[in-house]
Amino acid sequence: MEMPQPPSDITPNEFFGSFLKDIIASSEVQDKAKENASDMTIKIGFDITDADCHYSLVVDNGTMAIVPGLDDADMTMKLDEETWRELMIDKSANPQQLFMSGRMQIEGDMSIAMQLQNVMPEGMFS
Repeated sequence: MEMPQPPSDITPNEFFGSFLKDIIASSEVQDKAKENASDMTIKIGFDITDADCHYSLVVDNGTMAIVPGLDDADMTMKLDEETWRELMIDKSANPQQLFMSGRMQIEGDMSIAMQLQNVMPEGMFS
């Protein structure tokens, strides 16, 4: 499944709270999670620092969900709204370059992000 393009004026809270939540809940994404993440239990936090937006992607033995909050995240991506928009909406930024330049911080186990490539919709972070 390729990631649908969100509206250009979507807020981070709308993106995580409804747009991405609905995509993650789709049968196609859940089937892919069952196939590729049946033995994976991780929680990735997204902290959009200047937008008061704090959500987590939970992968739990083949199921995925977006939940509010960052409690007990194994890894958290911290970035401001402008950087988030370049990465997730405009698709004009490269996650590795954002990290290397300090515009995105990662707290926790960085290797977790690599594991998600087999589970997430294509184009989510590119």
